[in-house]
Amino acid sequence: MMATPTPTLTRLFAVMPLALLAACQQPRTPPPGPDLLNGEPPAAGVQQTSGGSCAPLPADWLELMPAHQRRILPEDCTSAASASLFSWAEVRDRVATTPWSFTLRIKGGAVIHSRNDLTEPRLLLQQALPAGDYEWSVAYNSTRGSLISTQWRRFTIEAPLQVRAKSSLAAAVPVNPLAIPNGASLAYSVLSKTRPRLLPAGSSYAAIATAAQGPDYLPVLNALRTTARFAMTQPVPAAPPMPLTASDLAKILNDRAIRHTARNEREYIETLAIIGRLDKNLAMLALAKQRLLALAAWAPRGASSETSNDQANREIHLALATGLDLFWSELSATERSNITAVLRDRILQAAAALSNLDREPYDSHGIGNVRWINQSLLLAAGLPGFPEAQTMLAKYWELSRFTLGVWGDRDGGFGNGIAYGWYAFVSAVPFVATVRTVTGVDLYQLDHLRRAGQQLMAFTAPNRKQPSAFGDETETEELYAYYASNYYRMHAQMTRDPVDAWYWQVNPNNVNKPNQPLVLQLLLLGSNSSPLPAPQAPSQHHWFSQDAGLAALHVNAAQSARTSLFFRSSRFGAFSHSHADQNSVVYVSQGQPLLINAGYYPYFNSPHHKNVTRATRYKNALTFDGGFGQSESVLNASKPSVPAQSMDTGGKLLQTEVRGNLTLVSGDATAAYRAINTSTGQWAPLLSNAVRSVVMDRSTGITLIYDWATSSTPRRWELNYHSPNSFKADAATVQASNGSASVCLDRYGPATSFAQTMAWEIAPEVSMQAQAHGRFTMLSPSTELAHLTVLRDSCRIQPLQVQQNGTRIQVVAGSQTISFDKRLVQLPP
Repeated sequence: MMATPTPTLTRLFAVMPLALLAACQQPRTPPPGPDLLNGEPPAAGVQQTSGGSCAPLPADWLELMPAHQRRILPEDCTSAASASLFSWAEVRDRVATTPWSFTLRIKGGAVIHSRNDLTEPRLLLQQALPAGDYEWSVAYNSTRGSLISTQWRRFTIEAPLQVRAKSSLAAAVPVNPLAIPNGASLAYSVLSKTRPRLLPAGSSYAAIATAAQGPDYLPVLNALRTTARFAMTQPVPAAPPMPLTASDLAKILNDRAIRHTARNEREYIETLAIIGRLDKNLAMLALAKQRLLALAAWAPRGASSETSNDQANREIHLALATGLDLFWSELSATERSNITAVLRDRILQAAAALSNLDREPYDSHGIGNVRWINQSLLLAAGLPGFPEAQTMLAKYWELSRFTLGVWGDRDGGFGNGIAYGWYAFVSAVPFVATVRTVTGVDLYQLDHLRRAGQQLMAFTAPNRKQPSAFGDETETEELYAYYASNYYRMHAQMTRDPVDAWYWQVNPNNVNKPNQPLVLQLLLLGSNSSPLPAPQAPSQHHWFSQDAGLAALHVNAAQSARTSLFFRSSRFGAFSHSHADQNSVVYVSQGQPLLINAGYYPYFNSPHHKNVTRATRYKNALTFDGGFGQSESVLNASKPSVPAQSMDTGGKLLQTEVRGNLTLVSGDATAAYRAINTSTGQWAPLLSNAVRSVVMDRSTGITLIYDWATSSTPRRWELNYHSPNSFKADAATVQASNGSASVCLDRYGPATSFAQTMAWEIAPEVSMQAQAHGRFTMLSPSTELAHLTVLRDSCRIQPLQVQQNGTRIQVVAGSQTISFDKRLVQLPP
C-alpha cells in the first residue's frame, strides 16, 4: 500500500535576545569523557573493520580504554598497501622504568620483528612487509607485578593492484612509506647542508628570481614585494610585559593579540629577508635583521612562553630559527649566541609539552606543535649552543609520522570538523614544503598527506562564501577566500595534480592577485621550477572517507553554486571540535544552505556552545522523548544533558555506492546513542539500533533519507531539521528556503506533528542570526521506527510511489526501484 505524507502542525516562537561576549578562545585538551578502563567495552561497530570474515576480538585493556586516550595502528581487521606505523596507548598502571614489548608475526606463525626496549607507545617499523596476513601485540609490566598483553590484532598487506582497484580516486598511486628516512638519517643529513638550508640544494637566489618571472609565479613575487614594502612602514613592536600576578597571567593566557603580533613578525622577517635577497634590497635586509634581534629580546619565559601562550611561542621559535638560517653570515658571534639561547629555551619548552601526547594522542595543540618544532629543528640542528637539537630532530621527526594523520590516517580525511580540517591543512602544507626545500624529501609520498586537499574540495565550494557542514566554526564562511590562493596553491604546486590546480584557480583573482602568498612558494622553485599543470575540473561528484566518517554527495562538484548533501558518521564521535551529530545531514542547493547544523561557536565550552551547538537536537538528526540524543552525559535525566566530550560515542559508514546517477551512503550511529551512568562512570545504551541511509539522484534532484531505529523502551521518535530561515509548512510538506533556493521535505511513515521555533534554549554569547529549529514528532511511542523523508530540490514535483511494509520501504521513480530495509539498501541494477 502506498503511504502518504501525514498532516503537519506548525508553531512559531519568538526569538530570544542575543548576548555579547568579547573573549574567544580555543581548547587545548577538551575535558575527558568517562573512564572505561575497568568498564564495559565500547559498543560493537565503533571500530572500522575489514568485513565479516574477521570475527571481533575479546576486549582487552587497550580496547577498554577511553577512545580518546588510545590510537591503535593498525586497527584490527584492517587492510592497506603498507604498514610502518604501530601505536597503542599509555596506561596509568605501567611501570614507567620498564619498556614495552612489541611482537609482529605472520598470522598464526613465525615472529618477524620483536622489540623489548620501547619507552613510548609507538613503533616506526623500518622494513617493508610483503603482501600477506599479519598479527601484532604489545605487553607491559604493571605496578601490580603482572605482565599484561594485548590480543593479537590482525591486518593484511595487499598487493598494489588490489589497492588501486579499491581506490575511488583516479589519481591514486602506490607509494612507499619506507622512502621517507628515519629520524637519525634525516638529522644527520641536515648537518651537512650549507646555510641557508631553506634554499634548496643546487639552487640559488638568482635562479629563484629568474624562475619567479614566469607567469605562474610573477603574481606571487609581486604580492610578496607589496607585503615587504608594507612591513617597511610598520614599527618594530615592543616585547609584551612580564606578568606580575596570577591575574595578569590569566589575562595573557591565549592572548590573541600577542599571538597575532608574533605571527606578523615571523612573516615580516621571512618576507623582508627573501624579497631583500631576490631584489638585492639592502634596506629590507637590514630591517629583517632588526626585527629578528628585537623578537629574540622577548622574554622566553614571559607572556609569549609555552605555558602562557603556546601558539605565540611556536611562531617565535620558528621565526628565530628562520632568521638564524637566512642571516647566519651577517650575524655576529654574540648575536648568534643570544638568538640561539632564546631559540633553545623556547623549543625545549615546546618539546616538554609534547609528553602529553602519549596519554592524549588527539591533543590538537600538541599535534600542531610537532610540525612547528620539526620546522625549527631542521634549521637549528648543529647550532653551537644547542647541542640537543640533532637528537631532538631525530626523535620528533619520527613522532611527526604519527601525528600528521591523527584525524584520518589513511585516505586524507580529517574527522574533527571542516573548519579545523582547513586549519590542520594550513599547518601541514608549510611543514611539507619546508621539509622539501631543506632536505629534498617529498612527504607527499605519504598518501594521506597528498590527498588531504580532496576533503577540503569536497566540503568547501570553490570561490563561494558558505558555512561549513560539521564541527566548530561552521559560521566561518571565508575558508576558501582565506586559504585557496596561498596554502592550497602551494599544495597544488607540490602535488602537481590538475584537479588541485583547478580548485584554487576557480577564483581568477587567486591567479593574478594572490592573497597573502607564502615565501615558501618561491623557495620551492629551487626544487621544481617547471610550469604548473593545466587545471582540470573534477569529474567525480562524490567523496567518501571511512577514516573520517564523512561523505559529500554533489549534483555537480565542478560548480561553485553546488547542490550538495553532506553526511557524518564518524569514529571520532563527539570529541574536541566535533559534535554529537552522527548520521546527521546538511543540505545545500545552488550554493545556498537550506538544512544546516544549528548553533554557533562563540568560544569553546561557552554555555551556548556546549548546550546547544554540540547537541544532537540541533542537528538534522534523530532524537526522542523531547530531544534526547547522542553522548548524553547523565543517564535518566529529566531533560537532555550536555553532550559528553567522547570518542566512545561514535558512528561509522556502513555502505557507500555509486550507480549511474544514484549515490548511496549509510551510517550506523547506534553506539552514539548512549548516556553516562554517573554512579558507575560507564556508558549505558539508549537505543539498540540507529541507522540512516541516504540516496541522492543527481538527475532528478531527489534525495531519500531512510531512518531505522529500535529501542527496548518505547520512544516518541523525533526527526530534527534546521534552516537559516523559518520553514513554511502545510498539510502536505515542509519547505526550507534561502534566496532563490528551496527544498521540500515530504514524510512517509508513522503519523507525526511538526513544530518549529526561532528561539534558542541558550542564546549565543555574541550577536548572531537566528535560525529555525523544526521537529517532526511521532504521535505514538514505539520500540521501532522505519521512516522515509524525501527531499525535493527546488520543490520540483517528481512522480514517486512510496510503498511501506513494516520496516521495508520501496521508492519507485520511473523505471527505478530503490529499496530500504533496516541496514540494507538495494539500488536498481
